Amino acid sequence: VRGTMAETYDNYFSTLLKEKGISGLTCKESQKCKGKGIFANRDFTEGEVIFIERPLVAEQSSWNKLVARVCHHCHKFLGPLEDLIKLAADDKGDLELPKVDECFYQILANQGQSLPPAIFCSNGCNQAFCSKQCEQTSWESYHKLLCCNSSDPNHPLNIFAHLADEQDGFLLLSRIVATVLQSAENNESDIQKAWIPYSHFVTEPWWKLVPPPPDVPLDDWQLELQQTLMDAVVLLRTHLSSLIDVQKYGSVFSVEFFGKILGIIEMNSVSMIVPSPVPTYFSKMLQIDPKNQTIRK
Repeated sequence: VRGTMAETYDNYFSTLLKEKGISGLTCKESQKCKGKGIFANRDFTEGEVIFIERPLVAEQSSWNKLVARVCHHCHKFLGPLEDLIKLAADDKGDLELPKVDECFYQILANQGQSLPPAIFCSNGCNQAFCSKQCEQTSWESYHKLLCCNSSDPNHPLNIFAHLADEQDGFLLLSRIVATVLQSAENNESDIQKAWIPYSHFVTEPWWKLVPPPPDVPLDDWQLELQQTLMDAVVLLRTHLSSLIDVQKYGSVFSVEFFGKILGIIEMNSVSMIVPSPVPTYFSKMLQIDPKNQTIRK
């Protein structure tokens, strides 16, 4: 069985590397039984870029949304800069800032930190994008199934959002579920094919990975987490039932499947840091010569 799994990994990742035009690398099981790894099959020079790719899936965390406004799809920071400064400063409406000079926007652009204005979802929700292209890609990939333009606090997605505020990883969970379902919808309801990119991750049921608080019995804690997952399953299924035939995807709407996804997130996810333009702005402000208002070289 292990040999068959290794062959499956080799075939999948060799095809993926070829499709992305990445050479000099192979992905396979480690002979030291430490899981999958990326191995070089040629020499690389110091400083050479090996490869660049987008994350398979990424989501801005709930707490980060309070201090930064970024594109819902590619996570590029969105202008204007004054708004980003107020968010970062946790402004309650009494912070007065001078208008940022256009020269600072040019400086940011020269450093690869352009600040496009926010383009809000055409369907009326509050998600913002950096471009029409990102909005369209998001819509076709997952946002079509997660867009909520309702202010009703009892709407399933609004209740789920409150649940996500309390449970780290639930926003990413919903995006993966939506991505898999949308991919299946685009490919003759083939849920197995849609799941392939995620099937190669190491995972365990989520409730077995999260340690219980002090003085809470392990069995009680795991049951509580499973009940929380059931709530999430019911909320997403209720919302999606008006958009797709959820009966076709019965295996997706289960505690086991949701627990598998959260297990993947717990065991494989990493934090992604997108450089903020706010520190760059203040750094340049400190370099301004007060006599002639020009930036010191």
